[in-house]
Amino acid sequence: MRNKIKFSHSVEYNGIIFDSILEAKYAMYIEDNYAYYFHPPISIWYDKNDDTKLGKQTCRNEYKPDFLVRRLSDNKCFLVEIKSNRDRYHIDTLTKEDRAKKYIKKHKPNWDYKIITENDFDLSSCKFDKLVKAKNTRSTVARKKKFSRMHNKFGKQLMDYRYKKIPFNRHFKHLSDVDYLHFIKTGIMRDTAPD
Repeated sequence: MRNKIKFSHSVEYNGIIFDSILEAKYAMYIEDNYAYYFHPPISIWYDKNDDTKLGKQTCRNEYKPDFLVRRLSDNKCFLVEIKSNRDRYHIDTLTKEDRAKKYIKKHKPNWDYKIITENDFDLSSCKFDKLVKAKNTRSTVARKKKFSRMHNKFGKQLMDYRYKKIPFNRHFKHLSDVDYLHFIKTGIMRDTAPD
């Protein structure tokens, strides 16, 4: 019997494979006014039972937020977690929120933390066709993930589709991925403009 490709909740939009349609919908919502990075390389280590512990040496739980976004109008930066309405007040969500706020206070005091639910934003009607196209990528994404896992298992170095975190169509296209992430983290644009 053949291995069937299972249905995936992940969708692809703007070159990024999002874990859910809600995350892709949020990316569509912010793409005009924000620069964003999906699953930024930020690890918040914490202990579920001891809220005083924060850091890799003393903790075994790791939390990675969904988005790091920078609003272009006022250069304000946010760590954003996307949750469904029913998971907004779950104990794990509240614990992660508390630890993320402590991390920000300690390391990045000019950032803010937000938990965004499906009720916090609504797409404009002009983006509904993008949403439909993203929903239709579920079977393709499942296939890409399956083949990516197979190639990694057998040691073949092909593109791992899970690692694209910056949108294809983005603000400041002249910046490299590293410089784009630096801008989102700091709000400072490195002097790498093309001649």
